[in-house]
Amino acid sequence: MRTVWLFAAMLMAFASTTFAQSTAVTDVNVIPMDSERVLTDQVVVVEDGKITGIGPETAIEVPDGSTIIQGQGGYLMPGLADMHMHLVGDFTYRDPEQLLFFLSQGTTTIRVLGAPPIALKWREDVLSGDVVGPRIYAMGPTLIGNYDDEMGFGSILLGFNVARFVVPVLLALVFVVVVRRYRSRRGFLIAGLAGATSGAFLVATEQPPLNILNPVFDAPQAHAFEDRVSPLRSVIRSYRARGFDGVKLYDGLSEAQLLSAADEATRQGLYSTGHLLNHVPLETQLSSGMREVAHVDEFLSHHWIGYNLGQDPDPRFSEIQDYPVDPASIPATVELVTKNGVSVVSNLSTDEALYRLLLDLEGTLAEPRFGEFRQDYVQGWKTRGRHLGPFAGQGEHRRDVFQPFLSALVKALHDAGVLVTIGTDAGGFTPEGSIPSDIHRELELLVEAGFTNFEALAAGTRSAGRIIGEMGGGRQGTLTVGSAADLILLTSNPLVDVSATRERAGVMVSGRWFAQEDLNRLVADYQSSRDW
Repeated sequence: MRTVWLFAAMLMAFASTTFAQSTAVTDVNVIPMDSERVLTDQVVVVEDGKITGIGPETAIEVPDGSTIIQGQGGYLMPGLADMHMHLVGDFTYRDPEQLLFFLSQGTTTIRVLGAPPIALKWREDVLSGDVVGPRIYAMGPTLIGNYDDEMGFGSILLGFNVARFVVPVLLALVFVVVVRRYRSRRGFLIAGLAGATSGAFLVATEQPPLNILNPVFDAPQAHAFEDRVSPLRSVIRSYRARGFDGVKLYDGLSEAQLLSAADEATRQGLYSTGHLLNHVPLETQLSSGMREVAHVDEFLSHHWIGYNLGQDPDPRFSEIQDYPVDPASIPATVELVTKNGVSVVSNLSTDEALYRLLLDLEGTLAEPRFGEFRQDYVQGWKTRGRHLGPFAGQGEHRRDVFQPFLSALVKALHDAGVLVTIGTDAGGFTPEGSIPSDIHRELELLVEAGFTNFEALAAGTRSAGRIIGEMGGGRQGTLTVGSAADLILLTSNPLVDVSATRERAGVMVSGRWFAQEDLNRLVADYQSSRDW
């Protein structure tokens, strides 16, 4: 339970937050990100959450009564977008304050993959100002298959959580109570079966009244399907009705399911992103209508030397180090991706985090940056996780073979005109070692891969804005008149050193200004207020 003093601290922070209809940031250098340029000595005017004016002090009119933010010669640019992250990594961590971890890093937009239903409520709470956090785009609960038992029984369990059991049982009990007056075995049996059947139907179809209970039960986080097509289409239609921004296609789907799901997403106007399947040809997947590949490392199995796609078992959790990769096959993959207009999230920081944990668990987790994140997770990574189980022994191979290959692939995709965005994979319960501040490492890794500073920054701003536009979102990702006022104020120029995004004076989201020191204090208060 949150403490009273934490709540008071948040109110104090709100008191120093700009909620005025009009705000002006003065004495600032603007990096608009529409092209590689810097506008010096500017004033930026924000009204009702949008940028309405940019120009020199002598040429810009600041509305009367505006709140003035002193830029002090800093660099103002669009906020960063984390296009692959997660919320609610377990069934107890439902506090919206977790959003502070992202906003405090200058991430003003998050796209939640496999979003729990509660993300829809938080999305509205952020927009209304009731919750402090970044702008949210929610991709519906993950669609998981069980093709050829690829995912094992665990995928079925993922598709069912507490609400799937509680609702049928409760309805069965209600029906039994209603007919208790008859006191006959047959009456009880009929009532119980009727209640359980009704509950199971409501769960399967996700219709009222079950959808009212979704925020309570957080159900479902994922759907698991046998090799059937029609339930997938039904669920995707329900995502559209419930207001999700897209769908995430995951492992274990059959080829027919993948094609059907991608088609239904297109029919419903929902953006689709997902994993690549090891038993379906790459060309089939990229031409399916799926709009985006959720991790660049999903391409790995399609480049393993000596791996027979669709025939050999998936070696990701055991003999992966026995498979070298073929850099010579990169051009063919790039051609397929460009031909089908598919975009890619880099997630290079996630792959780096994994191999670093595999090589030096204690040393890596002792780094100061992990003090910024949720400490029960950090401590938990010492005793559980992929780096301690199925991936053990893969560290050197991932560092020396996979990471250079993925860097080369991302650069080749970018050079060919593929839309590349960035994501941390932070917040979930499986991507151990990934934390919100890795958004800055994403930028640095792109530069190390050969991107210019501007190109890396564009992946985290302008390119993400294009994807959000395709998802039906508003105009964002550039600091131009008419764009959303989602901004970060830096103390130095990131076009000179991309790591400058780590040093912020403040963050603005939807026109509301937060001094960086206030955000840091909110995170610290939240950390200390809980018995992790």
